[in-house]
Amino acid sequence: MSNHFKEIESTILKLSEKERAHLASLLLHSLDDKADKKSERLWLKEIDYRNQQFEAGKIDLVTEDELRKRAKKVLDK
Repeated sequence: MSNHFKEIESTILKLSEKERAHLASLLLHSLDDKADKKSERLWLKEIDYRNQQFEAGKIDLVTEDELRKRAKKVLDK
């Protein structure tokens, strides 16, 4: 790790517990935002793909009950 990082780390560890908790929350949220955006982008891509497959007649929709029955069969094996 760089000297700059080590200096920052040393300074952070001198903060109060409350200050470190606040900083940790800020850092985690900064990571979550990037992950959330990537996840959202991937889900939108998947939704678009599934919609195209449905509209092309390549897949059929099933009811929630049917989905549960199929899942139970797979899980019971």
